[in-house]
Amino acid sequence: MTLRSKSIDYYLGNFDRCFCGYTNDQLVREKAASGGMVSQLLLHLLENKHITAAIVSKLEVVNGKLRPQPFIARSRKDILSSGSSIYIDFAMTPITKQIEEITGPLAIVALPCQLKTLANLNKTNKIITIGLFCGHTSNSELIESVLKNKIDLKNLKDFCFRRGHWRGQSQITLKSKETFDFPYFDFGLFQNIFFHMPKKCLYCQDHSAENFDISFGDLWLKKFRKKKFKYSAIISRNKKMSDIISKMSDRNEIYLEPLDPQKIISSQKRPLIYHKFTVQAIGKINNSSQPKDSLAWNDYIAAQLILFNMALAEKKIANLIYKLPKELLFLYMVFVRSFLSF
Repeated sequence: MTLRSKSIDYYLGNFDRCFCGYTNDQLVREKAASGGMVSQLLLHLLENKHITAAIVSKLEVVNGKLRPQPFIARSRKDILSSGSSIYIDFAMTPITKQIEEITGPLAIVALPCQLKTLANLNKTNKIITIGLFCGHTSNSELIESVLKNKIDLKNLKDFCFRRGHWRGQSQITLKSKETFDFPYFDFGLFQNIFFHMPKKCLYCQDHSAENFDISFGDLWLKKFRKKKFKYSAIISRNKKMSDIISKMSDRNEIYLEPLDPQKIISSQKRPLIYHKFTVQAIGKINNSSQPKDSLAWNDYIAAQLILFNMALAEKKIANLIYKLPKELLFLYMVFVRSFLSF
């Protein structure tokens, strides 16, 4: 038993084994937001002919706007170009027709809500589903509001949300080819208080991609903060995927350790509490659903704060909030997150 006397499966879904680790390929690791495990798995599947293609996503800049683009990866170069995380909400449906035209087995890398939109694919060939942990996504207005205080968006050529150790750095590339980094937390501060969160995230109860073949996420534990490389948490949900991951380790493609699933729950405590309990409180407040679990008083406070912050982000005063001192914003973030901590 774990948080609030619930079972491990309640939080993580059904699974075969849990691991943690990182890719041993330095180039893959450098391009990744976490341990590079998703990219390395895709490379292994492609090179060993388990799949003929993979559905992945990358971030593009169109007229100064950040636009995530799902696409079909068929080579190492394609897979490496999709190595970084995207914290903007987007749909996979624009690529549905192209997916249905793929004749061989394929892999799909997606968030839980994105996989649901692909559930009706008219396909008979094998699909390996690779899920990403998701606390919640953000509308594009959030990152664009953050960037407006740093550059003229008309000059933006490329952008990377997160690379490097622990929380990492975001990187801006201008049309002049000048690049500069800033702390990912400049964006994360606002994301962690639920500014510009899509309304659909108010009703999602799946944080760890429970209905996939294998799931990956960050491992936010102090033990791993001092490690030389950033580790990924891995939840293998069937024996076939456990065997593939173990074989990758045997071939020295990745560094791998077994992981107590309780460690994943501890590492992802706040987003798990949000998805499993706060979402139920939001449903009751909005009169859209009744709680199935016994909720705590802090669930309702967290729910009210989240709804307030989402509404606040849409008001003109939000432009001033982005200019507030980071120290003040950090204190408010800690206040909000404190109600998601138990």
